[in-house]
Amino acid sequence: MAPFIKMPVYVIYFVHRHLDFRLPELDAVLSLNGVTDASLCYDASTVSAESPFLFITLASDEIAQQVAARCVLVKGIYKYITHAEGDSNLYQTLRDNIAQLSPEARAAAELQADSTWSLQVDCFGQRLSLDEQNARRHELTDAIPLLGDIQLKLPARTYWILEEKGVVTGGGPSILHVKRLFFAKSIAIIRVQARDFVGKHKLKKRKFIGPTTMDHELSLVMANLAKVGPGTVVCDPFVGTASVLVACAQFGANCIGGDIEMQGLFRKDSATIAMNFEQYDLPCPDFVQWDLSQRVLVPRPFWDAIVCDPPYGQRAGARKCSAMGKKGKALEAYAPSSVLVDLLHWAATRLVRDGRLVYVLACKTDPNGAYDDQLPTHPCLRVLHVCAQSITQKLVRLFITMVKTKDMNVEDMAVPSTLDVGW
Repeated sequence: MAPFIKMPVYVIYFVHRHLDFRLPELDAVLSLNGVTDASLCYDASTVSAESPFLFITLASDEIAQQVAARCVLVKGIYKYITHAEGDSNLYQTLRDNIAQLSPEARAAAELQADSTWSLQVDCFGQRLSLDEQNARRHELTDAIPLLGDIQLKLPARTYWILEEKGVVTGGGPSILHVKRLFFAKSIAIIRVQARDFVGKHKLKKRKFIGPTTMDHELSLVMANLAKVGPGTVVCDPFVGTASVLVACAQFGANCIGGDIEMQGLFRKDSATIAMNFEQYDLPCPDFVQWDLSQRVLVPRPFWDAIVCDPPYGQRAGARKCSAMGKKGKALEAYAPSSVLVDLLHWAATRLVRDGRLVYVLACKTDPNGAYDDQLPTHPCLRVLHVCAQSITQKLVRLFITMVKTKDMNVEDMAVPSTLDVGW
């Protein structure tokens, strides 16, 4: 038996938004980096909606860098040194913990390295003034003799005090208090990060959008859930204004888009789908006009991922081809439940084995967050994640990630059943 090797511990600092998406996106990005079982890296039971911090063990700084660079909902990843939690005097506890670090831990944190350093302060739950940040720096630097010169710009070592605050009610007025303190060290981050794409892709700056254009940040998250990347072939069968494919192309995927009507591609004015890709200096996908309801089997599955926002009848309805008329094929209404049935069948026939389907479904809000009985099923597809985003008090959007587990056979050719999703 190989000797047990203790892996280094890191602290993930999540963006405190889209809370339901954080761990599914993290799991997908870990899988992209060779971590097949995310439960070996972190304990999901310790994750709280009130906290943006998560302890995680990873094999190396290189993997931590890749996760930090690819996760849209990760603000930063830091190498863990020590932390303190409790009801009072946490800075004294943190100083004591640092003083008790083993020589190996001190060496790993480079506390005694004779090189330039800086100490940054970040507080979750309250914005700190510069004076408050400096006061916290003095709390630690007076007790920790860090060697080397202080250098704020591009130091050799960057340490962080991460403060987590929460609200406490004790019968009187609610007050903020420090729940946890982390002392951590920056890792070298890859120059281009997914968080940079969030600002780059803002819809307010995009040349061509529509009333149902998917939010730019969630489009990037969907691309991560689908595990797209260089060399993968991705399809959006309801391309619309191509917001989802823009995100997939940003991560290097080869994209194909289709729809029953390609109005966004053939417009008389200057704003078209292609302009969105030119705006971000991304290769424009191939576009195909198709009818998803027409079930034509292909000789061999070839798509690595299908990522889409199907029309579910809230802001826009779907249409499909009807019988041939005098002026050619006419379009008729396409029920949302039928759209889902055809989408799952379409994915089961065209995805490669282990390929992913990521799509959006609107349904009634469940106060207990139980949506399994509202999800359509297919014998060749397995649900991996269901992330909920509230729309109104009565409606929620589910972002569903499914994986293809087996190839279609004769028995699977039957139409998969779907349940009442509450439109």
